[in-house]
Amino acid sequence: CFEEYEYETHGYETVYWLALRRGQWRIGELHVEVGLEETPTDVTFSSYFSSKPVALTQLQGRDYVYARAAHARVEDVTTTGIENMHVEAEETVTDGEVGYIAIEEGIANTTFTGGLLIQTGIEEDVAVGSSLDVDFESSFTTEPAVMAKIMTDTGPLREERIEDVSIDQFSVLIEDENLASGVEDLGWIAVEPFKPIYGRKFAPIEPIVTVNPTEELAYGISYLP
Repeated sequence: CFEEYEYETHGYETVYWLALRRGQWRIGELHVEVGLEETPTDVTFSSYFSSKPVALTQLQGRDYVYARAAHARVEDVTTTGIENMHVEAEETVTDGEVGYIAIEEGIANTTFTGGLLIQTGIEEDVAVGSSLDVDFESSFTTEPAVMAKIMTDTGPLREERIEDVSIDQFSVLIEDENLASGVEDLGWIAVEPFKPIYGRKFAPIEPIVTVNPTEELAYGISYLP
């Protein structure tokens, strides 16, 4: 559902979403970890990332009456985990379930995704209240689904909005309810819509094999519903 600060009237919005099975995966050669925390807290990744990953968090359930806006926030993201994942709201609330997707920054190898293009990125020191244009490294053939999330916490009651998505770029805006200034780091994922996502179980040390790429695609990739 949509909740508006101060119960203010709001219009219609377009929602992008991404659902992945919990666990550790390689999707197009990108390292991915997906999890769900019933009580949001520090998260330690099962296998560490080689560099700081993109981390998206989403409030998926809660134990309080519908009131004002609430959403998931984190203090920081590192190669080893997510620091202080928590629920932020205008009023005191009981923590709800928070799902997270951590994915290596870069472009998925479409040879191993059935042709599906996935791109991820991190934008550092994004100015609060100012729209930022982000260019894709590789253009999509159709308008992608884009999801973004603040990955730091330098100020309360902030959330992100995606605007003007095209095959080449999108715009993102970090809003602050109190109109405060500042900067935040922001992570994003862009993916071709309406297609299944293929991946394989993650292994910290990959086996060395010589196979025909078509054979590996057929044998080694499992479907993530």
